[in-house]
Amino acid sequence: MILVGFYQNYFAPSKQAKLSAKPTMNKYIVAFLLFCGACFFSTDGFAQTEMPINEWVLFKKISGVEVYIKHQESPYDMKLNTLVRLRNTNAREVSVSFKPSFQCDAGTSSNNHGDVRVNIYPRHSITLLAYRPCKGEMPSDIDLNNIKIFIK
Repeated sequence: MILVGFYQNYFAPSKQAKLSAKPTMNKYIVAFLLFCGACFFSTDGFAQTEMPINEWVLFKKISGVEVYIKHQESPYDMKLNTLVRLRNTNAREVSVSFKPSFQCDAGTSSNNHGDVRVNIYPRHSITLLAYRPCKGEMPSDIDLNNIKIFIK
């Protein structure tokens, strides 16, 4: 009992000090939380415009053929490779031909890829070789020029 009284008299802050410190501390906590919230929402709100990395994303669907795009980091140099997957949802075999082109952020385009022509069995998919457009950076736009689908 003596120790409790000793603590309260010498080490514990007085009730007056507690009451005067609370509003000041609350102001700092609220200001800090507002700052953290503003930082969180300002960076996340605009970061969702790019395509995700390491996930297949449906790019377009034409005549029963779904075209998926995936940006994947290379394990060797951490640059991005762009993969194209074609999925045939038809009940018959199809032949698909196109020429890929990629638009880079600096306004340059990467059109030096040759024509692609593949046959896909019914209800199967094929993943094409990885492209490395824009020197391994994320392309700002992707286009599959002159895409033609022939159902056999």
